[in-house]
Amino acid sequence: MCYLFNCIPARRVEYARITGSIYPLKFYAVRWIENVRALWRALEVLSYVKTFVELCQNQKKWPTSVSYAMTEKAIRDPQLFAKLSVMFSVTEEWQSFLVQF
Repeated sequence: MCYLFNCIPARRVEYARITGSIYPLKFYAVRWIENVRALWRALEVLSYVKTFVELCQNQKKWPTSVSYAMTEKAIRDPQLFAKLSVMFSVTEEWQSFLVQF
C-alpha cells in the first residue's frame, strides 16, 4: 500500500483530500521488528484505501500504474483484513524474541 502513494505527489494529495487519513508505512521483507508498526498502520488505513480505490474506479480515468493494480487486486480479497491481522499477531508475538537477537 505504501508504494501507491510513494512516488506520485498528486495521488498523495488526492488521497488526503478524499479520506483525510494517515498514509501507510513501508513494509520490510526481512526486518520483522519494523513490520509491527507497518502492519498496525495497514490495518488502520485499510478502509480508507478501499474508499480511495473505489472512488478512483468511479472516475473516467483512473491510475494505471503497477502499484495501483496490485493494491486494487489486494483490496478485492475478502480475507485481506484477516490476513493482515494474523501477520500482525504473529509478528507482535515474535517481536520480543527478535529484539533480543
